[in-house]
Amino acid sequence: EKPAKTLPDLTLNDRPVQVTAGSDSDTLSLSISGSEMHAGTNWLKLKAPAQGQSLYYSLNLKATR
Repeated sequence: EKPAKTLPDLTLNDRPVQVTAGSDSDTLSLSISGSEMHAGTNWLKLKAPAQGQSLYYSLNLKATR
C-alpha cells in the first residue's frame, strides 16, 4: 500500500488540530499547548484522510515544561 499524499484529520477533545507535514513526507509532528489540555483524560483522535484508507501510526508522547 502506498502512503497517502494527504494528512490525516486529528482532533483533540473534539476540537480540530492543525497538522503540518514534517520534513519526511511519511511523518508528521505536532505540539500541543498545555492550555489546550484538560485535567485528567484527553483524547487525541486520528482519522484517515479518505474513507476505506488504512492509517498506520506510532505515537510518542513527550511532556516538557
